[in-house]
Amino acid sequence: MSTELYLAFGKNSVLLGMELCKLMASPNCNASLIISSALSHLVPATFRQNTMTPVLEIPAQAAGTEPVSVDVMKRSLECYLTIRRSNEPGAVGAIVDVGLLRSMRWLVDVFYHNHIPITGFFTSSAFSTVMDYDASTQDDKSVGLLGCLPGWGFAGVGPKVIGLSGPGDHPPWMGFTKKFMGVMINTVDDLERPYVEDLAKKLKLRVWPVGPLLPREYFSLVGTAVRSSNEGEASVIDWLDSRPRRSVLFVSSVDLTAEEYPLLVDALKASTHYFIWVVRPGGYYPEVDDSVREKGLITSEMVPNCMVLNHPSTAAFLSNCSWEPLMEAIGLGVPILAWPKTSDQLYNAKLVVKRLKVGYCVCDKFSHMVNGLVTVKGMGKGIDALMGDKYMEGRAADLGARFSWGFPQSSRDALVRFKDDLALL
Repeated sequence: MSTELYLAFGKNSVLLGMELCKLMASPNCNASLIISSALSHLVPATFRQNTMTPVLEIPAQAAGTEPVSVDVMKRSLECYLTIRRSNEPGAVGAIVDVGLLRSMRWLVDVFYHNHIPITGFFTSSAFSTVMDYDASTQDDKSVGLLGCLPGWGFAGVGPKVIGLSGPGDHPPWMGFTKKFMGVMINTVDDLERPYVEDLAKKLKLRVWPVGPLLPREYFSLVGTAVRSSNEGEASVIDWLDSRPRRSVLFVSSVDLTAEEYPLLVDALKASTHYFIWVVRPGGYYPEVDDSVREKGLITSEMVPNCMVLNHPSTAAFLSNCSWEPLMEAIGLGVPILAWPKTSDQLYNAKLVVKRLKVGYCVCDKFSHMVNGLVTVKGMGKGIDALMGDKYMEGRAADLGARFSWGFPQSSRDALVRFKDDLALL
C-alpha cells in the first residue's frame, strides 16, 4: 500500500517544498505539493509532469476580484484529501511550513480534523530555532534586552530590533506544536547535531534534519569545472577565469539600507582584493569609478550563487546570512563574511562564526551590524582578515568535503526514519 504525503509550502519556501517532494516521492509514496494559486508560476512544468508529485493550488484572490474566503480554501483542500485518500493509502502525513501559520493556520486544522499526522517544517537553522524558542520562554528579568543565551553575547541587540521573539513573546509556530508529530529542519545533522538534539528535548518531539534542500544541480556542481551556455553567466565565468585562485570576494544580493550601500562601495574600493558583486535587477546599482572597475565586476546578471561559489577563484562570500545561501557556501567550502540584518540571520551568523568557525563578521560587534554602526574601516578589517586566513580556508574546505558525495546520507536516513515513524502511527 502506498503512502500519501501532503506538503504545504509558502512563497518563500516553494522551491524547498519541491525538492522535498522529489526526495520523498517513490513508486510507493506520492508527495503532493500544496500551494496558493498565486504561486502557480513558481512550479515548472517538469515538476508537474511527475505523477508522484501532484500539485494542489489553493484558490487565491486574483487581481480585481473579491477575496477568497477561508471556507472556500478549506473546502478545496478537504475535497483534494478525499480524492487522494479514496485509494486507501497505507499511511498518510502532512508537512507544513511553519512560515504559513500566520496567514494559513487553517491548514493545520483541516489536517488535524482529518486525523492526518502533522509535521512542522522549519526553513531556518536548528540553532536559530532553538535560540528563538529560548528567548521567548525567558522572563524579562533574565533576558532583558539581550534576547539570547549565556555565552552568545548579543549585548545591545534587542529582540524587537532583529525581528525575533522577546521574553514571553512566543513565535507563531509554538502554539501548534501540540498538534505536531514532529518537526523537520532544513539542516544537516553533521553541522547542527547539538541543536537538533536540544530542540527535540525542549519541544518533546521527534526532529528530522533533512537538508540541505538545494536543487539537484547544486550537488552535480561540487568538484566540477564551472561552465555555462548562458551568455550572461558565461561572461561572469570568463571574468572569474582571469583571476588568481582564491582571490575574489563574492557579494550577492545583500539587503542593506540606503546609507549602508555606499559604505560597502567604499570598503571594496579601499580593499586590495578582487570582488564580484551580483545586484538585483531594478535594485541598488552602485556608482563606481574606474579604479573600482579594474578590480571588481558589478553585474545584474542573475547568476546562480552556486556557480560563482564553486569557481576556484572565489575565496569568500559576503552574505546577510539567510540560511539557504549559507548552506550553499558551506557545502562548497567557501568561507563567509557575515553581515546579518534581521530575523534569524543574526543567529545564523553566530553559528557560522562561533560554532562552525568558517567565517568572520564585517565588524567586531554584532550589535553594530544590526544597529547601523558598521564603518568602512571596520568592514575593511573584516575583509582582509577573512581573505588572508589560510586556517579559515582550510576549515571551510574540510566542512565542504562532507558534501562532496552529494545529498548527505544522514539526511537520507532521516527521511527514511520519518516514513518509518509515520507508518507506525
